[in-house]
Amino acid sequence: QVPMPDDKQADDKQASDGEGSDDSRDFVPAQRREQLPDAVDHFLGQLLNGLQTRNIPVVHALYEDTFNKLTDKHYKTQRWPSVDRVKEDVSAEPLFLILYQELYYRHIFARLQPNFEDRRRAWENYCKLLDLIIDDLSSGEDLTVALPPQWVWDLLDEFIYHYQTYCNFRNKAVKKQGEKEMQDIKDNTGVFGTPKVLNYLHQLIKSSRIKEYLE
Repeated sequence: QVPMPDDKQADDKQASDGEGSDDSRDFVPAQRREQLPDAVDHFLGQLLNGLQTRNIPVVHALYEDTFNKLTDKHYKTQRWPSVDRVKEDVSAEPLFLILYQELYYRHIFARLQPNFEDRRRAWENYCKLLDLIIDDLSSGEDLTVALPPQWVWDLLDEFIYHYQTYCNFRNKAVKKQGEKEMQDIKDNTGVFGTPKVLNYLHQLIKSSRIKEYLE
């Protein structure tokens, strides 16, 4: 069970742990170095609970406010905890992990330098998420993904942005003729492929019936 201290307790715990002390880190085994700060553990537990209970106001506050504050405090120049770490320490619930990865890769693309594996995994995660949304919309059922409107808008905007950056990456690789980059592209022709991206956008428009609302 994920502990859920309040924010002040989380901050006090981090301070008492001497977070950032190089001397103490030298003796910590490698497999234990990726520890979740208490405030991050608390955030992830709240996000999991908010998604499971479909509490959109809570999820909205976590998404709009808490995630950005924690990023500025802990992850300005490094990645958020790996998906494997979150899966082990917080939850293996599939939808929770898909949405965590959406935030995880968005942070990498916004603040860090993504590698090809990041691009490929981000694409695979978007496919899972969009397939889920489209299936729910097409069946007329309540969305399995109960998200605040702002998060839905942002993830679609981010999906298109990732597509644009991948096109730029691919064009630069072709010009430079970098052996590794070219091989990665050849081995993963489906990653952010234009026909697939356009099909997703078309299916979203069709299944959401947005044209009917606009007419």
